[in-house]
Amino acid sequence: MDLGNYDLAIKCFNEVAEKYRGTLAVPEAIFYVHVVKYLATHDPKNLRTGFDQLSKEFPGAEWTVKATPYKLIDK
Repeated sequence: MDLGNYDLAIKCFNEVAEKYRGTLAVPEAIFYVHVVKYLATHDPKNLRTGFDQLSKEFPGAEWTVKATPYKLIDK
């Protein structure tokens, strides 16, 4: 992600989310998938989509709380 290889970063974060289902790593991976999508496109709706997914699947998770400002972005 930091090197700008967004496709690879998205792939890796998605793999973490799949491989480690049921762990605390999943909400973090979902958060970063959507951050990387934003970095790649500069479309803030990607951040909102991430918040929506996190709030639905992990309502009390730390990463959902970190994504809370994104709920202000129009869908």
